[in-house]
Amino acid sequence: MLPAPYLSQLAEKAFHYFGNGYTKTAKRHFEKIRPFIDKFLLSVNRQGKILDIGCGPGFLLEYLASRGFESLLGIDVSEAELREAQKRVPTHQLLKENFHRLNFYPKEFSTIFAINSLQYTTKQALDEVLKKINKIINLKGRLFIVLPEGSEERITEETYVDPETKERRQHAVYHSYYTQEEIVSKLKNAGFTVISSERLADPLFTRPLIIVSAQKSAPLGRE
Repeated sequence: MLPAPYLSQLAEKAFHYFGNGYTKTAKRHFEKIRPFIDKFLLSVNRQGKILDIGCGPGFLLEYLASRGFESLLGIDVSEAELREAQKRVPTHQLLKENFHRLNFYPKEFSTIFAINSLQYTTKQALDEVLKKINKIINLKGRLFIVLPEGSEERITEETYVDPETKERRQHAVYHSYYTQEEIVSKLKNAGFTVISSERLADPLFTRPLIIVSAQKSAPLGRE
C-alpha cells in the first residue's frame, strides 16, 4: 500500500498547481451538490460542531455559515486552498491537516462532511480513515460523503482548464473510485448506518458521483 504521507503530498502539490482553475471548478461542483446538502441539513444538529474534511476553497463552510451554523472547522492539505477558504470564512477555524491523521478529541463533532476528498487515498487506507471518523464523531452523529463512481484505483494525470485563460494544467494525483454498494459496505464496517445513497450524473462531472448520508450507529473499540 502506498504510504499516506506520499498520497497527501501528491494531493497538496496538485491543488497548488491547479490554483485558480480548480477554485472555479470547485464552485460549480458545489452548486450541483447543494440540493443534496440542503436535504441532509434538515437532520443536522445546529448546535453541534461541524468538520469539513478537504474543505478546499471554503464554499461549503461559507454556505453553512450563511445558514446560521456557528461552530465550523475546515481542514485541507493545501495551504493555497486554505488561504482561499480564509477569505470566505475569516472568523472560522481552518487547519492544515490530512484526513489520514484526524487528530481530534473523541466525539468532538456532531456532523462531518467529506465532499470529493476521500478519493485521494487507497481503498485500504479509507477503511482506517472511516474508523478514525467514527472515533471523532458523536454517537448518532451524521456523515455526508461524496465520491466519484467507479471500481478502480490508480495514480492518474488530472486535468483542469482555467475558465478564463483556457490553459490546461495536468498533475499526477492518486484516485480511488467506488460503487454505491462498496462505499455502503465500508461505512457499515466502520460503525455507520447508511441513511441514503444516491447517484448524481451531470455533464460537468467526468464521472457520476455517489452521495451518501450516514449516521454513527456504534463505536469501534473504546472511546
